[in-house]
Amino acid sequence: MNKLPFIILLLIFIASCKEKVPKTVEFDLLPMKVPADTTNGKQFITIIPFNAIHKISLTKTELKILNEKLNKSVMIYNKIHTKKIDLKNYNRQYFPYINAKGEKQVEINCFCQFFDNDNWKSKRVDVSDGGESYFNLNVNLDDNSFSDLSVNGRA
Repeated sequence: MNKLPFIILLLIFIASCKEKVPKTVEFDLLPMKVPADTTNGKQFITIIPFNAIHKISLTKTELKILNEKLNKSVMIYNKIHTKKIDLKNYNRQYFPYINAKGEKQVEINCFCQFFDNDNWKSKRVDVSDGGESYFNLNVNLDDNSFSDLSVNGRA
């Protein structure tokens, strides 16, 4: 008699294991945070806090949006200027922040790859001249807008 409850539980367990599991399962993943320094190996992007008080992170989805907006902005610039910009020759600094309206924005700072050190990964590169070697763009991630590409002047 003592074996009867054990046998019943065993049969229930075996019967529940025979339930068919679908071959594919779909689910939504929460956005992943991207580390601040993505410059390992061939990478050329670093994320630097806009200020020390409010450190804003960027997700992979947001990085994809930023890349799309930057590419579109460069394409527009290249259509109307004789001196062309080729993004593969530039390092990028992303400065995420919250604007006065509470919207998430990112200032993108681009410059030619010429540095011998890694200071650009943690400190803003700020140059007054240099023409197409230095330019920036602001992207609003909340309303999906972006500013005109701002290219530095020449000395």
